[in-house]
Amino acid sequence: IEFGNPRNALLYVMDGNTYNGEPFPEGWGFWIAGDAATEIIVRTGWQDAHVRILVSAPIANTFTARWGRDQCTLTLKPNEPQMCELVAHDGVWKRDAYLYSLKMSTTAGFVPAVAHPPSPDTRNLGVRVIPVFHQ
Repeated sequence: IEFGNPRNALLYVMDGNTYNGEPFPEGWGFWIAGDAATEIIVRTGWQDAHVRILVSAPIANTFTARWGRDQCTLTLKPNEPQMCELVAHDGVWKRDAYLYSLKMSTTAGFVPAVAHPPSPDTRNLGVRVIPVFHQ
């Protein structure tokens, strides 16, 4: 997935716990499944890349992110966004870019069709994530 505004990263989703990137009022982001873990490989031209992550959820949740050896854990209250900034010093150089592993997890989830009828969305959602990758 080409990602960012401007497009400055390519994302490779490694499992089914990350739901497609989509625009939100705050920026380009995605949902992570509830009570689940996910991994995304990020390809960018920056050595020692940074990621600023804005996270929110309509339910109480705990979100953890690992970006290389750097980690943050956020205890979320409903509808109160929080942010963390991580720096990776251990990217892998592959031909013309650096590759980084972004691992994230959540501890709770909700199904919009159950929580907010008449929503047709039957996904188990945990948190909304809006990452910004930068130098």
